[in-house]
Amino acid sequence: MSLTYKIILKQMKAQQKRGGGFKIGTDEEIITAREFIDNPKNQMRPEKGVEILPEKIEGIPVEKLVPQKITMPNSILFYIHGGGMCFGNEITSRGYGTALANSLGIEVYTIGYRLAPEHKFPAGVDDCFTVYKELLSRYPDRTIGLIGESGGGTMVLTTALKAKAEGLRLPACIYSMNPLTTLAEDLPSRANYDIDLVVPIKDANAVLSRPYLKEGEDKFNPLVSPLYGDYTGFPPVKITVDVSEILHDDSSYLAEKLKEQKVTVDFKELTGFFHSFPAIGNVCPESKALMQETKAFFEAYL
Repeated sequence: MSLTYKIILKQMKAQQKRGGGFKIGTDEEIITAREFIDNPKNQMRPEKGVEILPEKIEGIPVEKLVPQKITMPNSILFYIHGGGMCFGNEITSRGYGTALANSLGIEVYTIGYRLAPEHKFPAGVDDCFTVYKELLSRYPDRTIGLIGESGGGTMVLTTALKAKAEGLRLPACIYSMNPLTTLAEDLPSRANYDIDLVVPIKDANAVLSRPYLKEGEDKFNPLVSPLYGDYTGFPPVKITVDVSEILHDDSSYLAEKLKEQKVTVDFKELTGFFHSFPAIGNVCPESKALMQETKAFFEAYL
């Protein structure tokens, strides 16, 4: 374990003892928490050498991140941020987004999709799909890869499921980090709330559903809970998750379903890390190694 990671882990554990970590309370508490998350001082710093080009697609804010050295000119990466469907935007995505752009030598699009509780399902799902459709139209001769962590890991799955349902071109490959794949069933790993450093949420399905879903929403809808989707004919999917997460089984169950449906799956379980660890970019040797695995995956299939 590197010294840098030891420091990060110590900080994470101290935050948990202070009652910190990822929390979703009342609507008012969520909106207040955004003030902290959206403060640049509390965000991962963007890497240098990447041009940031903001724009809007049908009113949805996006940013195109262009590295100085492009080694994958025939491909586009669409990065969808996490945050429990309640936090994050295209600006908070700059840290990991620029790390992806530099490390992979690829143009990256990020998105500020509509967030709960102000905008409940399917608003965010629809926004991600709208941007994906525009990328298909804008880059008909380029392959497109999807990548996202946590809630973004969910959104890359729902985006591809919607594309399949509408008969559109599927992405060439998908990397879904520690996604939330079901709000309908309490999987065994939900009991990890007392050891999960980032998402220490007891009764997670109920807590996460409250701001995101309208009353009476079908939680078995694959666009809510992609564990129940039909992945027949899907492109290769990479999944990474730590064994300590409340969402561990969301990933492991999904990986098994993908294999049953003859999808090429790269499933990796981490030990000793935390929720969304790969998305910290290049800040320590351990995360740099995972970035190189990310690069290898997209180079193989884009």
